[in-house]
Amino acid sequence: MKQSERTARAARSGQWLQLSATIVFALTLTVLSFLGVRRAGQLQAISSALQLASQLSQQPQLIRAELTLIQRGLETTTYVGDSLRALDTLRTGAATAFLSMQADLQAAGLRQDPAVTGTLAATLSRWRGLQPGLEALQGTRSSELYIDAPAGSQLSAGGRRTKATVDDMLATQAQNLQLMSGALTRLGATLRTAVDAAGRSLRTLLLGGAAVATLLLGLMLYYAWRSRQAARAAATAQRQVSNILSTVREGLFLLDRDLRLGATCSDSLRELLRLSSPAGHGIEEVLKPLVDAKTLAAAQKFLGLLWRDKFHEELIESVNPLVNLTLRDVAYVKNGVRYGEYDRNMSQRYLTLTANGEGEDMGRAARQVSQAIVAAGEPPK
Repeated sequence: MKQSERTARAARSGQWLQLSATIVFALTLTVLSFLGVRRAGQLQAISSALQLASQLSQQPQLIRAELTLIQRGLETTTYVGDSLRALDTLRTGAATAFLSMQADLQAAGLRQDPAVTGTLAATLSRWRGLQPGLEALQGTRSSELYIDAPAGSQLSAGGRRTKATVDDMLATQAQNLQLMSGALTRLGATLRTAVDAAGRSLRTLLLGGAAVATLLLGLMLYYAWRSRQAARAAATAQRQVSNILSTVREGLFLLDRDLRLGATCSDSLRELLRLSSPAGHGIEEVLKPLVDAKTLAAAQKFLGLLWRDKFHEELIESVNPLVNLTLRDVAYVKNGVRYGEYDRNMSQRYLTLTANGEGEDMGRAARQVSQAIVAAGEPPK
């Protein structure tokens, strides 16, 4: 029983090891997948911020160019409507791009990065310095900039205010535009470095996830192979047990903790116990017709001791009441006819006789067989 318990514990340990290894690999793959998805999102956000920074780095030059065109157009009293609309579009696009870039940097987790935070703060500060002048030019209509005079077209009061605003911006904000362009270029370089780092991290996570997935697949295939091997071994063992139980003459059976017979038993047990289905019957129910009450009580106590976690095998065996047990009538002998049979072993002949002992117990039947042999006399030569 101890050997069977050790085998059962080893089997349970193997099952727990298989389950634990599968859980560990699955959790590792889940964590790597989660980190990979998160890193991919960060990489996308950083790439988007880098693209916006690259676009914004060109805005100061475009704004300066449009301001210059408006200044020259006002000086020559030519049409500047296209430049005014282009300048308004640049202002609106830059404002939207700055908001989107800040959201992308927040999603990428770079708002706490000192290099990014400092450069972004400097860029936004210079952009705020440009906004009052750009907002002053917003909504300006080119038709309101000039008036007709005898000497030709001249600047109207609104045109003179617009020209003053443009002149002031070109005079005071030229350096600001240049510094903003440089700050955006530095921000783009910082973001490019962050993109490279995020890309390397994502590749590492993907490779790690692929490695863990490969190991998990190999583990699953290995356990599937072991399961098939175990199933084949179990099927072979089951066939062997079935063959043994169908051929042995002894009454073999299994008992559970409740001292009830299991479903596995030898075929001869059914004949010995005169039960078509011994499974589920208690040991008391089975032994009661076969032994006396004292032996039955001792047998139940002995079998109960076997199910204890700790016991002394030799001591338990010494008090086994089921050793050399004298049973009551355990066989049913019915009337029949069988002719004598001659058998030969080399030059020696044997005669087999069969006695009829219907309704007799095994002791009386044995005595009748002995009497029949004596009555047969000396075997023929």
